[in-house]
Amino acid sequence: MRRREWVAAVMVWYIAGIATGLLLFGRGERASQEIEVIEPLTGGVIAAREASIESRLVKYEVIPAHAWLEERKDGKWHVAVSDSLLDAIEQVESGGRGKDTPDGDNGYSIGPFQIGALYLEDANEWLRTDFRLGEMRDRDRARHVASGYLDRYGQLYRRRTVKEPSIEVLVRMHNGGPSGYEKESTRAYWRKVRAELERQGGGYGR
Repeated sequence: MRRREWVAAVMVWYIAGIATGLLLFGRGERASQEIEVIEPLTGGVIAAREASIESRLVKYEVIPAHAWLEERKDGKWHVAVSDSLLDAIEQVESGGRGKDTPDGDNGYSIGPFQIGALYLEDANEWLRTDFRLGEMRDRDRARHVASGYLDRYGQLYRRRTVKEPSIEVLVRMHNGGPSGYEKESTRAYWRKVRAELERQGGGYGR
Protein backbone atom coordinates (compact mmCIF):
# COMPACT_ATOMS: atom_id res chain seq x y z
CA MET A 1 0.00 0.00 0.00
CA ARG A 2 1.38 3.34 -0.99
CA ARG A 3 1.94 5.98 1.71
CA ARG A 4 -0.88 8.26 0.49
CA GLU A 5 -3.42 5.39 0.55
CA TRP A 6 -2.26 4.31 4.00
CA VAL A 7 -2.71 7.84 5.43
CA ALA A 8 -6.19 8.07 3.88
CA ALA A 9 -7.21 4.73 5.47
CA VAL A 10 -6.01 5.83 8.89
CA MET A 11 -7.93 9.11 8.62
CA VAL A 12 -11.16 7.28 7.69
CA TRP A 13 -10.75 4.95 10.67
CA TYR A 14 -10.06 7.90 13.01
CA ILE A 15 -13.09 9.91 11.84
CA ALA A 16 -15.35 6.86 12.08
CA GLY A 17 -14.23 6.34 15.69
CA ILE A 18 -15.00 9.93 16.63
CA ALA A 19 -18.43 9.77 14.98
CA THR A 20 -19.30 6.57 16.88
CA GLY A 21 -18.25 8.12 20.18
CA LEU A 22 -20.35 11.23 19.58
CA LEU A 23 -23.35 9.10 18.67
CA LEU A 24 -23.11 7.08 21.88
CA PHE A 25 -22.60 10.22 23.96
CA GLY A 26 -25.62 11.84 22.33
CA ARG A 27 -27.77 8.82 23.16
CA GLY A 28 -26.67 9.08 26.76
CA GLU A 29 -27.56 12.76 26.87
CA ARG A 30 -31.02 12.05 25.43
CA ALA A 31 -31.82 9.33 27.94
CA SER A 32 -35.04 9.87 29.85
CA GLN A 33 -34.45 11.53 33.18
CA GLU A 34 -36.54 12.66 36.13
CA ILE A 35 -35.79 16.08 37.53
CA GLU A 36 -37.66 17.67 40.44
CA VAL A 37 -37.80 21.47 40.51
CA ILE A 38 -39.57 23.76 42.95
CA GLU A 39 -41.67 26.49 41.37
CA PRO A 40 -41.42 29.25 44.01
CA LEU A 41 -44.39 31.39 42.98
CA THR A 42 -47.12 28.77 43.14
CA GLY A 43 -45.52 26.21 45.37
CA GLY A 44 -46.08 23.54 42.73
CA VAL A 45 -43.62 20.73 42.18
CA ILE A 46 -42.66 20.26 38.55
CA ALA A 47 -41.52 16.75 37.76
CA ALA A 48 -39.76 16.61 34.41
CA ARG A 49 -40.55 13.13 33.18
CA GLU A 50 -38.89 13.20 29.79
CA ALA A 51 -36.15 15.40 28.43
CA SER A 52 -34.64 15.37 24.95
CA ILE A 53 -31.40 17.28 24.42
CA GLU A 54 -31.93 16.95 20.68
CA SER A 55 -35.41 18.49 20.52
CA ARG A 56 -35.01 20.76 23.57
CA LEU A 57 -38.56 19.80 24.52
CA VAL A 58 -39.50 18.81 28.08
CA LYS A 59 -42.80 17.37 29.31
CA TYR A 60 -43.85 18.53 32.77
CA GLU A 61 -46.36 17.28 35.29
CA VAL A 62 -47.46 19.80 37.92
CA ILE A 63 -48.21 18.21 41.30
CA PRO A 64 -49.91 20.07 44.18
CA ALA A 65 -47.46 20.61 47.02
CA HIS A 66 -47.57 21.36 50.72
CA ALA A 67 -43.91 22.42 50.80
CA TRP A 68 -41.93 24.65 48.48
CA LEU A 69 -39.06 27.12 48.23
CA GLU A 70 -39.72 30.83 48.39
CA GLU A 71 -37.51 33.90 48.32
CA ARG A 72 -38.15 36.21 51.27
CA LYS A 73 -37.28 39.78 52.20
CA ASP A 74 -33.84 38.73 53.46
CA GLY A 75 -32.99 37.79 49.87
CA LYS A 76 -32.60 34.12 50.79
CA TRP A 77 -34.56 31.03 49.77
CA HIS A 78 -36.54 29.32 52.51
CA VAL A 79 -38.46 26.07 52.88
CA ALA A 80 -42.10 27.02 53.35
CA VAL A 81 -45.04 24.80 54.32
CA SER A 82 -48.75 25.14 53.68
CA ASP A 83 -51.39 25.98 56.26
CA SER A 84 -53.00 22.65 55.40
CA LEU A 85 -49.87 20.76 56.38
CA LEU A 86 -49.62 22.64 59.69
CA ASP A 87 -53.33 21.98 60.30
CA ALA A 88 -52.77 18.26 59.75
CA ILE A 89 -49.79 18.15 62.13
CA GLU A 90 -51.77 20.06 64.74
CA GLN A 91 -54.70 17.70 64.38
CA VAL A 92 -52.50 14.66 64.89
CA GLU A 93 -50.64 16.23 67.81
CA SER A 94 -53.58 17.63 69.76
CA GLY A 95 -56.85 16.89 68.01
CA GLY A 96 -57.33 20.58 67.27
CA ARG A 97 -57.88 21.50 70.95
CA GLY A 98 -55.71 24.61 70.71
CA LYS A 99 -54.68 26.21 73.99
CA ASP A 100 -56.70 23.62 75.91
CA THR A 101 -54.33 20.86 74.80
CA PRO A 102 -52.92 19.07 77.86
CA ASP A 103 -49.15 18.87 78.19
CA GLY A 104 -47.62 15.67 76.85
CA ASP A 105 -44.54 13.61 77.60
CA ASN A 106 -44.86 14.24 81.35
CA GLY A 107 -45.00 17.97 80.84
CA TYR A 108 -42.11 18.23 78.35
CA SER A 109 -44.26 18.76 75.23
CA ILE A 110 -46.46 21.85 75.21
CA GLY A 111 -49.44 23.14 73.26
CA PRO A 112 -51.24 22.26 70.03
CA PHE A 113 -47.98 21.22 68.31
CA GLN A 114 -46.57 19.48 71.38
CA ILE A 115 -43.34 21.46 71.20
CA GLY A 116 -40.47 20.60 73.54
CA ALA A 117 -37.61 22.70 74.91
CA LEU A 118 -34.93 21.59 72.41
CA TYR A 119 -37.29 22.03 69.46
CA LEU A 120 -38.10 25.55 70.66
CA GLU A 121 -34.44 26.38 71.24
CA ASP A 122 -33.58 25.40 67.66
CA ALA A 123 -36.49 27.40 66.24
CA ASN A 124 -35.73 30.47 68.37
CA GLU A 125 -32.13 30.45 67.18
CA TRP A 126 -33.20 30.20 63.56
CA LEU A 127 -36.00 32.77 63.77
CA ARG A 128 -34.06 35.09 66.10
CA THR A 129 -36.96 35.07 68.52
CA ASP A 130 -37.14 34.54 72.26
CA PHE A 131 -40.30 32.52 72.80
CA ARG A 132 -40.69 30.67 76.07
CA LEU A 133 -41.99 27.14 76.29
CA GLY A 134 -45.22 28.21 78.00
CA GLU A 135 -45.99 30.44 75.01
CA MET A 136 -46.29 27.36 72.84
CA ARG A 137 -49.84 26.97 74.15
CA ASP A 138 -50.67 29.90 71.89
CA ARG A 139 -51.65 28.47 68.51
CA ASP A 140 -50.27 31.26 66.31
CA ARG A 141 -46.91 31.36 68.06
CA ALA A 142 -46.64 27.60 67.95
CA ARG A 143 -47.37 27.56 64.20
CA HIS A 144 -44.70 30.21 63.65
CA VAL A 145 -42.18 28.18 65.62
CA ALA A 146 -43.06 24.95 63.77
CA SER A 147 -42.67 26.70 60.41
CA GLY A 148 -39.26 28.04 61.44
CA TYR A 149 -38.09 24.64 62.67
CA LEU A 150 -39.10 22.95 59.41
CA ASP A 151 -37.44 25.70 57.40
CA ARG A 152 -34.18 25.30 59.32
CA TYR A 153 -33.94 21.55 59.03
CA GLY A 154 -35.51 21.39 55.59
CA GLN A 155 -32.59 23.53 54.39
CA LEU A 156 -30.13 21.33 56.25
CA TYR A 157 -31.64 18.31 54.50
CA ARG A 158 -31.15 20.02 51.12
CA ARG A 159 -27.48 20.68 51.87
CA ARG A 160 -26.87 17.14 53.09
CA THR A 161 -28.70 15.24 50.36
CA VAL A 162 -28.85 17.70 47.45
CA LYS A 163 -32.58 16.91 47.27
CA GLU A 164 -35.71 18.91 47.99
CA PRO A 165 -37.37 17.81 51.25
CA SER A 166 -40.67 16.04 50.69
CA ILE A 167 -43.51 16.62 53.12
CA GLU A 168 -42.85 13.16 54.51
CA VAL A 169 -39.30 14.23 55.36
CA LEU A 170 -40.53 17.44 57.01
CA VAL A 171 -43.29 15.73 58.99
CA ARG A 172 -40.93 13.08 60.28
CA MET A 173 -38.44 15.80 61.27
CA HIS A 174 -41.17 17.52 63.29
CA ASN A 175 -41.83 14.26 65.08
CA GLY A 176 -38.31 12.89 65.44
CA GLY A 177 -35.87 15.79 65.20
CA PRO A 178 -33.41 16.81 62.46
CA SER A 179 -32.72 13.18 61.52
CA GLY A 180 -36.29 12.04 62.14
CA TYR A 181 -36.78 11.16 58.48
CA GLU A 182 -34.31 8.31 58.98
CA LYS A 183 -35.99 6.86 62.05
CA GLU A 184 -38.30 3.88 61.72
CA SER A 185 -40.29 5.16 64.71
CA THR A 186 -41.54 8.19 62.75
CA ARG A 187 -43.17 6.22 59.93
CA ALA A 188 -46.42 5.66 61.82
CA TYR A 189 -46.60 9.37 62.66
CA TRP A 190 -46.20 10.27 58.99
CA ARG A 191 -49.02 7.88 58.05
CA LYS A 192 -51.32 9.66 60.50
CA VAL A 193 -50.51 13.09 59.08
CA ARG A 194 -50.89 11.80 55.52
CA ALA A 195 -54.31 10.37 56.40
CA GLU A 196 -55.32 13.72 57.88
CA LEU A 197 -54.25 15.55 54.71
CA GLU A 198 -56.31 13.11 52.67
CA ARG A 199 -59.26 13.61 55.01
CA GLN A 200 -59.01 17.36 54.38
CA GLY A 201 -59.67 16.58 50.74
CA GLY A 202 -56.61 18.12 49.17
CA GLY A 203 -54.42 15.06 48.94
CA TYR A 204 -50.88 15.10 50.18
CA GLY A 205 -48.97 16.04 47.04
CA ARG A 206 -45.36 15.48 47.90
